Amino acid sequence: MITLSNISKHYGSEVLFQNVNLTINKHDKVAIIGDNGVGKTTLLKIILDDSLATDGEVRSNKLSIGYLSQRVIEDVKNTAMQEFNQVFRQITNTEALMFEVLEQLETDPSNELLVAKYGQLENKFLQLGGYDKQVEINKMLTAFGFSEADVNRTIESFSGGERTKLALIKLLLLKPDYLLLDEPTNHLDIQTIEWLESYLRSYEGAVIIISHDRYFLDKVVTKIIEIENQTVSRYNTNYTNYLIEKELRYNHQLANYERQQKEITELNSFIERFRNKPSKIGQVNDRKSKLERMEIIPKPLDHFKKISFEFESLHLKRSSYVEIIDGEIGYPDDDTLIQGLNLRVDGGDKIGIIGPNGIGKTTLLKTMLKQIPIKSGQVLLHQKIKIGYFDQQQNDLDTSKTIFDVIKPYMPDESDSFIRRYLGRFLFTGRDVFKKIGDLSGGEKIRVVLAQFALEEYDLIILDEPTNHLDLKSKEVLGEALMTYQGTILCVSHDRYFMNQLIKKYVLLQPHSYSIFEGKYDNYVDYMEQTVKVQKEKKQKQIVTKKKINRNLGKLEKKIENQEQELSQLTEQSMLPEIYNDFVKADALRLQIAECDKQLNLLMEEYENELMKEV
Repeated sequence: MITLSNISKHYGSEVLFQNVNLTINKHDKVAIIGDNGVGKTTLLKIILDDSLATDGEVRSNKLSIGYLSQRVIEDVKNTAMQEFNQVFRQITNTEALMFEVLEQLETDPSNELLVAKYGQLENKFLQLGGYDKQVEINKMLTAFGFSEADVNRTIESFSGGERTKLALIKLLLLKPDYLLLDEPTNHLDIQTIEWLESYLRSYEGAVIIISHDRYFLDKVVTKIIEIENQTVSRYNTNYTNYLIEKELRYNHQLANYERQQKEITELNSFIERFRNKPSKIGQVNDRKSKLERMEIIPKPLDHFKKISFEFESLHLKRSSYVEIIDGEIGYPDDDTLIQGLNLRVDGGDKIGIIGPNGIGKTTLLKTMLKQIPIKSGQVLLHQKIKIGYFDQQQNDLDTSKTIFDVIKPYMPDESDSFIRRYLGRFLFTGRDVFKKIGDLSGGEKIRVVLAQFALEEYDLIILDEPTNHLDLKSKEVLGEALMTYQGTILCVSHDRYFMNQLIKKYVLLQPHSYSIFEGKYDNYVDYMEQTVKVQKEKKQKQIVTKKKINRNLGKLEKKIENQEQELSQLTEQSMLPEIYNDFVKADALRLQIAECDKQLNLLMEEYENELMKEV
């Protein structure tokens, strides 16, 4: 196990967390969660190297610990295969020795010592799983969207996102006792994320994850470590149940806090009332002593406040906003990504676009908005609709302005107090409204953009990976806000929980083709699981049928063989003198031979029919 004892981390006077005591067992699947900036990655790195802590120690009992970072790649000049082979050094070294011995055996084939040495090396190679090495590498490459040819490319020839995926592959191939993964689903498409979920659930070692993907956490982890208000709390459950338990803990602590505050008020009131009465001095001192001994229960932070507003849209009628007719999608000088696309977006639609990385999701969005030309076919874009574009960057915000200054131009005729009340609906209260944009967290910036969007009255909102790098709370704020929007949404995202909240129709992109699914993401998952189940059952039936056919063929072959033997025997009998000289016997035998030949033809016909079934 890994044990953290009294771990604290300070940056000067700033305290990230203190007095952290945790035990992580060898099969645990743990998530570290908390708002951006609370120290999640710092805690992960301290588990790897406790010298980074201000105080405390980490004991890991010489366990192997793997941490996902670009440092997993030793040299960008190496090919991917050279990097992967470093994982299998024992196998590659043993394989090299085997080849050396083989070369020696070519010149001295009767050398018993060399034969024995080769046998020993081959046994070791087998025990190390040498013959499975390439299969395992190919399985990982396929899962992460690489081709087998990619292993011969140098690491420096891959993009940043691809390098991160290669680092993750290498780390998974290493199979350390403890896997430390910081945002492992970044740069992964939904299909790869689902593969990774399955892999990590069955991983023999422990996994410690930082992730803002709620579905991913629910599928993989069984324990939650939350960093909040400089303290670390542990929950023995997945993320969804953590939210329930957290609210129960909050309500319990709030009740205890309020009960204690009432008691403190009553004690102080008694002290004030009777402090100058000699007859009550003993009781007053008792109450003073009780106050001094009392362990003050802190008021719990209220994390259950919700932003309160609704998006508005001017054109709610079910007219066509965007339509693509017989579309061929792709950049002008590049290959076609999608062919024969027919898609119509009506007012009020909530459409998600999903598919593997590089399939053309953002390209499709830009084609629909006529930012890039369609290769062939037509794009019809309603000219009067007002379109808002939203992503996680918020690059349009002026970092030197305050929140109040950003919002005021959108409400020129309203008083300052009205604007402040409006911002209060986005949880900006008191002096918060005068914070500068540059000093805000990612979640706070999201709330500012939402405040802008709510005033713009967009008909169509485009969401292009809006949740990347947002913490879980910020994602929930964004999702809940957009759920009130009655206008039209087009969304590209790998966040399945976010999509499931908003989207009611999916465009599913495959290489050069597409399909459309009506329903929520959970409905799509159920549909695909049922489809896979039906296909599996159909395949099993085919196998059973084939086995039955094979058994039938075997039986028929035996019958045909017996019938042919019988026919041969009858024919031989007809050649005997005592038969062909006796008219009665010869005539009876001819009838028997004719019947036998007829049965043989029927069996041959039945055999051919069974063969056709197998084909």
